[in-house]
Amino acid sequence: MEAHRADVKFKEGCPSITCIDNPTILPKKNKKGGPVWGLGGVIDKDDAFIEESAHLNGWSQFGGAYEYDKTSTVFINEDVIWGGVFIKHWGHFFVDFMTRVWLPALYQTDKKLVYVANEKDFIDGNFSELLLLMGINTEQLIKVTVPTSFKSVTIPALSFKKSDYYFQEFSLTFKKAVNSIDASFFQKYKYRKVYFSRTNLKDAKRKEVGEKLIEKSFQKAGFDIVQPEKLNVIEQICLWNTATEIACLNGTIPLNIPISNRKELKVLVLNKSSRLHENLIWLETVFDRRITYIDVYDPLLTNKKRSLGKGPFIMFVTRNLSNYFAQQKVDIEPTNTTKIILLRISFLWLYSINTFNPIAKKLKRALNKFFGSTF
Repeated sequence: MEAHRADVKFKEGCPSITCIDNPTILPKKNKKGGPVWGLGGVIDKDDAFIEESAHLNGWSQFGGAYEYDKTSTVFINEDVIWGGVFIKHWGHFFVDFMTRVWLPALYQTDKKLVYVANEKDFIDGNFSELLLLMGINTEQLIKVTVPTSFKSVTIPALSFKKSDYYFQEFSLTFKKAVNSIDASFFQKYKYRKVYFSRTNLKDAKRKEVGEKLIEKSFQKAGFDIVQPEKLNVIEQICLWNTATEIACLNGTIPLNIPISNRKELKVLVLNKSSRLHENLIWLETVFDRRITYIDVYDPLLTNKKRSLGKGPFIMFVTRNLSNYFAQQKVDIEPTNTTKIILLRISFLWLYSINTFNPIAKKLKRALNKFFGSTF
């Protein structure tokens, strides 16, 4: 099936900026009943919260002043750019954090980027690698962990707001990353069909049943099976810009379409729930893509609009997927009834763990003790 185009409009011009002298930046602080991503952000010299520093992007909400010990404030004599709140999740990095990166990536490339995050989270690994491709090196990143005053801060407005608008700057930051990679890297990759698998992810093993069957069907159809978590950013970008077709489960993986400049790329997204992935539909519109969606979830047990991040999920080669392969001249039969029953038993076990975790753990320990550790 094809998804509907999202109601998000292109805005002419450039996102606005707000400049504040002698500001203080408050670190992220969670508060019960407050914004889902906590309080924090920019306050002026009179301790008034600067609303432009809040992150209000759909349900992703952050920002607000709170009482703090002024004697503990650190001063850094620099003009900086407000990067916002960093959530260490690849999808939110693309959809939320990247909305302010346009300013240091495209225009004020010499200034440092200030951000706040949970205590143990830093912009590192693939996150910092992608920023580096955009021209922002690790020395330019400042994580605020205590109230910190600066000479001045420039607050870039969001270049993309869910279900509302987007500026060209949002896509230009990703294009800069892709275009910064030497052409020789792309030459190492053949034009091929790729299936991005989640089967080796610890999180997937905890809440997903049946992807192995789907993975094998794509392998039979001539797709290369790739675990994206084993790739660095450059390798991921190379695949997204050289593959002829990419298939994957709905979730975080297809949110990588911003790092693909290949308009003719066929993207096949497999729905593991009937719930629409709004973030993906918005990106599909912003980056002018046409994604093909196919349902692979069990209509009996996962037909409800279950959150794509929570699960559990049960999936297999459905009639819809079999028909898609048939259109590609590949003969792959739907999963048979016996295998579906076994998958449902595994699914119900996962469901019990997710729903009644403490009880299920005690029961499993008791069964292991009685039957042996192989249970």
